[in-house]
Amino acid sequence: MNPSRPMPKASRDDASTIRTPGYTGVLLVLLTTFCFLSLTAPGAFARGGDVDFGDAPDGAPTGYLTGSATGSFPSKATSSGPRHTPLKGLMLGASEDGETDSMQVDMDLHDDGVAPSLKACDATSKIDVALDVSGLVSPAATDMIYVNAWFDWNRDGDWGDSDTCAAEWSIKNRKIPVSAAGGGVAMFSLPFKAGEQVDELWMRVTVTVNEMSATSYGAGGALPYKYGETEDYYLLTKSADTPIGFPPPHKGGKKKPPKRPKKKKRRGGGGGNPGKGKFQVSCVPNPALILHGQTARVNFVVKDTGKGVIYGHFNSPRKTKSYTAKPNPVKPQPKGWPKPPWWIVDSFDFKHSQVDPPLRLETFPIKFTFVRGNQTQKLTCTILVLHLDNMIPVGPDQDQQPDNNPPPQSNPQPPSNQPPSNQPPGNT
Repeated sequence: MNPSRPMPKASRDDASTIRTPGYTGVLLVLLTTFCFLSLTAPGAFARGGDVDFGDAPDGAPTGYLTGSATGSFPSKATSSGPRHTPLKGLMLGASEDGETDSMQVDMDLHDDGVAPSLKACDATSKIDVALDVSGLVSPAATDMIYVNAWFDWNRDGDWGDSDTCAAEWSIKNRKIPVSAAGGGVAMFSLPFKAGEQVDELWMRVTVTVNEMSATSYGAGGALPYKYGETEDYYLLTKSADTPIGFPPPHKGGKKKPPKRPKKKKRRGGGGGNPGKGKFQVSCVPNPALILHGQTARVNFVVKDTGKGVIYGHFNSPRKTKSYTAKPNPVKPQPKGWPKPPWWIVDSFDFKHSQVDPPLRLETFPIKFTFVRGNQTQKLTCTILVLHLDNMIPVGPDQDQQPDNNPPPQSNPQPPSNQPPSNQPPGNT
């Protein structure tokens, strides 16, 4: 790619975008993927191939707190899960995994291109997608990117339904001209109406070049798509269901974690219950990416097989010249919980205050220590802050409804000056 070449004018009839011409080196999007190693049994490891697959649970546990226990999301080759080859032609985010089959469950290392913002039954819901087209060689002016997105609103383990507000196939072949990305990386905002339930669900986003999807439930076809990527995300906005106690704000982050409570009742300590049993605290999302000047909310998710309060402590400073990190107390506090200085929290907000060019990515590791009984866990929640030179809106876009009876397999033309494939991709 030649970064000095003039940028083509962005189309104003298809999408809204934040564009970063000639820039391909950093991660541009919020990451909302949650590692399911602690929630599901190990799945099939198929890394090292030359095809990209989705990784939502296909015959494996969904990990839902409520809803279907087993996922029927088409991810594996045997389920006609969407596949993409060659790699790194069109990408969501900064990179793309090569696999021989779906990495079950949620084991793709590079689901890094989608930032959802969901409001129940609200047409202002959106996903922001980062599209990297720098791997497409001499694309034609007419080449089109199609974006599809599915959401399991009713948590029944598939993407084939509708509720009173929205279909689970919520974004249908939304078209974005390849030229709108300016030959590099661009961030597009795609609005849509969300379903009734947005607290917890699996989401799939698939992007392709010159090929529309014709399946209502997130599958692919008999042959891989030529170019593109599929990314699957477990989204959780619910708070922690296990008490997490935090001391009040302090400067510098140099206070030591609270002493483990003894059996004898201590004032402001924790009711005298030292607690027992194993626990694991995670950040969702981790990492989280925001634009400079914005605020990220990070939830604490707890897997707990024991009893008692888990005491938390900020190891990183809560306030610097660049950011403020603020724990969010649960209101009202649980019955019997001692008065401040101890809090129960379910999340924290990271507010970035430094708004300035040039284009760059800053990383802020926010570190915590959690203690209960004889167990201590250290946790780092990473915040990525993207600084931009400018933000360019590109207008509204429209979904494209595929034919009701599409052909079982089509042979779309690859971008111009690309050699023809021996096995052209199939339109699903």
